[in-house]
Amino acid sequence: MVLVLGLGVLGKQTADFAVESEGGARRCFADPTLCGGELVVLSVWTVLDTQADGFRVTRLGHVLQVDGSSEGLAIGGRISLKGQFNAEGTRLFELERLTHPLWGLKRNFSLLGAIGMFVWLLASVRLETGGLVCRG
Repeated sequence: MVLVLGLGVLGKQTADFAVESEGGARRCFADPTLCGGELVVLSVWTVLDTQADGFRVTRLGHVLQVDGSSEGLAIGGRISLKGQFNAEGTRLFELERLTHPLWGLKRNFSLLGAIGMFVWLLASVRLETGGLVCRG
């Protein structure tokens, strides 16, 4: 129960940010000419590198240059962005940023929860000739 509550609290911050997106950047990567100047939300992308005038992010094989401050970003860190997509499909002008310093903790909570459910399942049933039988 604590793990589920923890995931809910940690995930709400990201969900509120991403809910404004209608298909996010997927539609824009598929046909960049449709999205010139459009507001796009990138939810939980990885910082690839930083430069003086911006940074690059990646997710699922897409790499995107972001025009904005790279201050406070770490390579490999997770961020969500809201920005204006350009028609060439190669740049995003950053309008809003949300960093995810607890992303690794969320992932570990998820793994711990999955392991806990598996252990609970093994403790709750036993295998007999006819199939699975509930214990107790």
